[in-house]
Amino acid sequence: MQSMDISFIQGQSVFFNGVEEADGTQICRWLNNPNVTYYLEMGRQPFRVADFQKILRAATRADGDVVFVIYEASTKNAIGFCGLHSIDWVSRRCQLNILIGEENYWSRGLGSESCELLLKYAFDRLNLNSVQLGVNANNHRAIKAYVKAGFVQEGTRRDFLFCNGQYCDMMVFSVLRKEYSADG
Repeated sequence: MQSMDISFIQGQSVFFNGVEEADGTQICRWLNNPNVTYYLEMGRQPFRVADFQKILRAATRADGDVVFVIYEASTKNAIGFCGLHSIDWVSRRCQLNILIGEENYWSRGLGSESCELLLKYAFDRLNLNSVQLGVNANNHRAIKAYVKAGFVQEGTRRDFLFCNGQYCDMMVFSVLRKEYSADG
């Protein structure tokens, strides 16, 4: 983990810094926790540091991905990661992903604040027009955080995900620049 003297993005309860190779062990621990990956498509096989390093290399070389580690501000503990992916610089859109990997930080509003910070970054610093995401329709905690951050449901992809031995719907959400307000 890197020095916490400076943060790339600072919020009230969380801050973001770029993902570094040293973060791999922590991220693998989160991605190998079945409670953390319960609603995700990952978790079918062990996630290794080598897998993380491969993803990190691809993300840091790509002009269309920005990935952060999320830290809880008061303790400076790494609690998850998030990012903007598949950034299309012509259509000015991207895909948002977030994972709070530390279970004791769930349901404390940190995911909502992290989404809000990512939206501010996407619209105010990257000048994007649309931020989208897909979420397992059974993941009510995540849906609540997304709606709180300003996301609007666009539709549902039926039986789109296979998680925990069953097919699940994926809800599709987005926020447009014209709907976004930095004040919440």
